[in-house]
This record gives sequence, C-alpha cells and structure tokens, in this order.
Amino acid sequence: MNERALKSLEFDKIRAQCATHTASDIGREFVADLLPADDLERARMLLRQTWEADGICRRIGGSPIDTFPDARSTLRRVNIRKPRFGILEFRWRLLKAEIFAKLKG
Repeated sequence: MNERALKSLEFDKIRAQCATHTASDIGREFVADLLPADDLERARMLLRQTWEADGICRRIGGSPIDTFPDARSTLRRVNIRKPRFGILEFRWRLLKAEIFAKLKG
C-alpha cells in the first residue's frame, strides 16, 4: 500500500492505538510493522482469525497467555529459520488475543 493511502487512512494513529494494548516487545514490534491487507481474501482470513481470537478471549475471560517471551535469540541459537508450525501466524493470533484482552479489560 502506498504512503499516501496510509496517510489518508491515518494508519499511524491506528498503529499507535493498537500498540498501547500490547504487553510485550514482540507485540509492539509487530504492530509497528502492520499494514492494511490489500487483497480481499487475505482481509477475510485476517477477519476470521480476529473473530477466532476474540471468541477465545470471551470464552476464557482474557488472553490464554499472560506474557509472551521473546524466543528469537533461542531460535537463532538452534538455527531455526522457518519453523514448520508457522510462527508468524501463531504470533499474529497471540497478538490479536492480547489486544482483545486489553480492550475488554
């Protein structure tokens, strides 16, 4: 997405608001790198994941993880570049759950 569109959407303000609801450095870094989805199918997938995370938070009364330790240095030490379980997708779901828990509380 081009810079003009991001400015028009005031996406920097959206990022800043989301960042206030994170509980970890990883979450803040992830929010700083967020961009709007520019593909309809990707947007739908992200919305489904958001609803899923929201449902989890509602069912259990908050995020299932209070803190999320930064494991990047450990992963580098064991030389894991691309874990099979999709760490980015996992991290994104955790971040959404974390944000919803903060918004709810």
